[in-house]
Amino acid sequence: MYKLMFILSAFVVSTLSYAGNVNLRTTLAPPYQVKEGANLSGTSIDALECIFKSTGHSYKADVVPWARALSDLKEGTADGFFTSMAMDDFDRVGSLSSPLALEKWYWFFKDKSLANKPDFQSGLNIGAIRASSNSAWLKANKYQVNKEVNRNEQLIQLLDSGRIDAILFDQKTFTEEASKLGFKDDQFASKFSRYTPLGVYFTRPFLAANSGFLDAFNDKVSDCVPEAITLNAQEETKLNDIASQKIKQWLFDDQVISKIKAQNIAHADLNNDQIISLDKQWRKESKSDAKPLIDKVLSNPLSTYLKGVKAKSKGLYAEIFVMDNKGLNVGQSDVTSDYWQGDEGKFKKSFGKGKDTIFVDAIEYDGSSKKFQSQISVAIHDPATNEVIGAVTVGVDVEKALSAE
Repeated sequence: MYKLMFILSAFVVSTLSYAGNVNLRTTLAPPYQVKEGANLSGTSIDALECIFKSTGHSYKADVVPWARALSDLKEGTADGFFTSMAMDDFDRVGSLSSPLALEKWYWFFKDKSLANKPDFQSGLNIGAIRASSNSAWLKANKYQVNKEVNRNEQLIQLLDSGRIDAILFDQKTFTEEASKLGFKDDQFASKFSRYTPLGVYFTRPFLAANSGFLDAFNDKVSDCVPEAITLNAQEETKLNDIASQKIKQWLFDDQVISKIKAQNIAHADLNNDQIISLDKQWRKESKSDAKPLIDKVLSNPLSTYLKGVKAKSKGLYAEIFVMDNKGLNVGQSDVTSDYWQGDEGKFKKSFGKGKDTIFVDAIEYDGSSKKFQSQISVAIHDPATNEVIGAVTVGVDVEKALSAE
């Protein structure tokens, strides 16, 4: 991927399928939009260049203040704005693309005692980057932003000097900027706030006039924005704690163990061809009105039990499904895309690794629910014999998990 540089406005030369440039607005927001002298570059520019080139469109972008960008979208003098988080003001006039960036927002404090206070937000003297997504979110959520500056290093220095109490910042960016200033990793305390996807808002009139544009744009995002959110050691520990404490509180109920053992007996003689045939039947039924196999699994007592566990989690669990020793579903809270999980990492890296193994999968962003989810899979053993008999996969809302005290 190579950088597109432009002076005030940007142009990508490509074969046009849209009659003219897609007219975008942006603000300066390192590392996504960065001004280097008279030129603009950054990770979002890299991504947009790649996406527009792949879709056969061209675009131009003008750097304007946040308020001006919103005004231009409302008045129809712009087709879109980047990079932005989901905001009510923009939702009223447009639709947000798939994320060009996925930020992990933390509160950062010089006074480490603040990180351990449940009501730490009360009375905080907060700083923010002027015209940033962080500043816009803070104000929209009724926080008092006491000090706004133009550059990241200014904000971190204000925090270090005690002139502000806290800042809300992308963890990766904060770590990089603090390191450049000579600060050590343990010099500031932190507390997880939320994951924030940043994308491009395209106006409704533009999308109505260009049917299929947003789908085509979103289809190319994963190719042009390969970076994924990763968990740090503290976050991995928290998700592992959910597996070893919360999940195991209900996992070894007789409702789970007895149903797995019964299905292991029933499926003992299934060969690979029969397993593949059952999986194909499941996939076919998922697109059909008649669902005998799916209905049979979803209505069994274990599935009813798992639906109750999910409901009691109050949003922490997005889905739960239990597998037998071949990786076939025994019970589940929701319909899965397939019936056989035996060829997937969630089964191989839990059941396949032996008793008490916990596998925490990568974080994925669900555009429809706007949630970040990680699948935690745990090998299940028979408490009476210690034999590994199956596995469970629990889709966990990562934001809820990391925000929990």
